[in-house]
Amino acid sequence: MTGRLRYTVRGRGFAPWLVGCALARFAADGTIIAVTDLGPQDGQVLIKPKAMALHQALGVTAQRLLAAGAQRKDHWGEAFGVAIPFGASGAFGFTITQQAYVSLLKEVAAQASLQVTDVDGDLKFQVSEDKATVPTAIKLAGASSPAASADEFEHLAVTLAIKKIAFALPGMPITDVERQELQRVAMLAMPSIEQMHDLCHGNPSEQERTHRVQLWRAIGRVPPMDDDAFEQGEWRALLTARFGEPERAPWVATEVLA
Repeated sequence: MTGRLRYTVRGRGFAPWLVGCALARFAADGTIIAVTDLGPQDGQVLIKPKAMALHQALGVTAQRLLAAGAQRKDHWGEAFGVAIPFGASGAFGFTITQQAYVSLLKEVAAQASLQVTDVDGDLKFQVSEDKATVPTAIKLAGASSPAASADEFEHLAVTLAIKKIAFALPGMPITDVERQELQRVAMLAMPSIEQMHDLCHGNPSEQERTHRVQLWRAIGRVPPMDDDAFEQGEWRALLTARFGEPERAPWVATEVLA
């Protein structure tokens, strides 16, 4: 042992490279970051506007994304027959092929001196479903929930997990309490991602009985969720497309008690 802390990230597609680059940016000086690449993935990556602050921190600007072949987007949801705005007026994100995005992240990884190895580190992150996952690995995104493996949600799940764990990275030696806290914070946004995934991919007739849909149908209200990964407007756009307009508009309080 060199006495330096080593983090390893294991997964496929863009996920291990994005997490590895972020760890290299936010981990303590001297930490060794290594990636175990399980292979490529096909398809497109959806990069939402809220992820751009993280990309800026990594040096991945909008200009670099466009130069790599990314396309600007102001909405998502075409796969479900609906245009779901990202949020604030004028907000935009990107779509980019997995191959082009990984190539861009590998450029960042080379500048950050990331290693590529199969050797486990002191702290292991699993970012894709894999039968070889070790029990002590911190499971992020697709490794923690099938919903986070879907094309529309994987990048969102990865970036939200990064933002959470960046404030909970442990020192040396790593304790079980710190591992548990890392896993806890990494999972905070997953319930909202799972619910949105179910609404997008599920059978509408089977969803009529859920509280979220019933509340929307009755009074047009979207119940709040802790650590919600989506804007209220995104929920409303999808619920309207799949279940129609509510029976009446929600009542809004005109006075808030202190």
